[in-house]
Amino acid sequence: NTLRRLVADRERGKIPHFGRVLIETSGLADMSPILQTFSTDRALGGEFAIEVVLTVVDAVNGLKNLEKAPEARKQAILADRIVMLDHLTRGRTMFGVGPGQLTSDALMLGIDPAQQRPRMEEAFDVIMALFRGETVTHHSDWFHCDNAVLQMAPYSNFDIAVAASISPSGSKTAGRYGTGLLSVAATDPMGVELLAGHWAIAEHEASVHGHTMRRDQWRLMGPMHIADTEAQARANCKYGLRWVFEYLSHIIPMGDTALPDDDDDLIDQMNETGRAVIGTPEMARAQIERLVDKRGGFGAYLFLGADLANWSATLRHYELFAEEVMPHFTGQAAPVQAAYDRVMGAGTTFVDATLNAQFASIAAYQQQRQASGQPWGG
Repeated sequence: NTLRRLVADRERGKIPHFGRVLIETSGLADMSPILQTFSTDRALGGEFAIEVVLTVVDAVNGLKNLEKAPEARKQAILADRIVMLDHLTRGRTMFGVGPGQLTSDALMLGIDPAQQRPRMEEAFDVIMALFRGETVTHHSDWFHCDNAVLQMAPYSNFDIAVAASISPSGSKTAGRYGTGLLSVAATDPMGVELLAGHWAIAEHEASVHGHTMRRDQWRLMGPMHIADTEAQARANCKYGLRWVFEYLSHIIPMGDTALPDDDDDLIDQMNETGRAVIGTPEMARAQIERLVDKRGGFGAYLFLGADLANWSATLRHYELFAEEVMPHFTGQAAPVQAAYDRVMGAGTTFVDATLNAQFASIAAYQQQRQASGQPWGG
């Protein structure tokens, strides 16, 4: 009622306009009922949406509170709950998993990089059981669950995808649970040759475990930047392309070919090998068509989210992709192009028809005025 009253007073001009409301709870409050109110009350949800949940831990007494108060434990882990995010977004949530290619992060956390993939698979088994509403007891050498359950059931049957690069780990896990597959090295010269094999692994595992893999849930990712001209795209990518790929070359295997010292040579190498597209919408369409032809279809193409160009150039890249690349594959451009071709191929047929109709209208009005005794000379 307080929030509804605030909205009403704002609309009547009784209080200044506001765009956000900060709700502060008491120190050891359980946030679940508050968040659930926003996800289930349609009237309230139409006016407000949860933007962020911020948990502040007392540096002096925090650990003691976590030991003594169950509310404190709930508050501390709530932001990590994918199920809560599913509620907050009313089903507009995607859950993606992967072992992580940043071995530097694993080493900082004391994790042997060789254990990342088997640990991902083991953890995913538990996570999927929890999503299904099961009570899980699982003991391993790196985590324990004793009668673990989720506090809330999922709001929707949200999308789940497993990332795969070069090893079969991701494809195997996706097939075992019938989830989506995200191929993050789809345009890498090595990765592109493994795509068919990865899909075959996923289909095999799916058939063994009673699932069916769907190509519309297969996502391929690759670097891309397009502009109005290829020259402009090349100039834009001198902002960050080299920085991104020099960094990546120290994290993931990129073959035996060294990165060229010259920026234009680097862009040539990217375009010629198919690792990336730095150019025009036409080049982007050709890249995606190549992937479709080579792999028999997939559901979505994703950009590598890196600063290849500055922000304004990146926004223009998104606009061009939406205007000139996406319609080509969704079929939205075909009827428009067909209508254009039909008109252009008709010569003066439609112009002649318009003129004849206009002349006929003029003659009819002249006859009407003549019959009324008031001639019109228009």
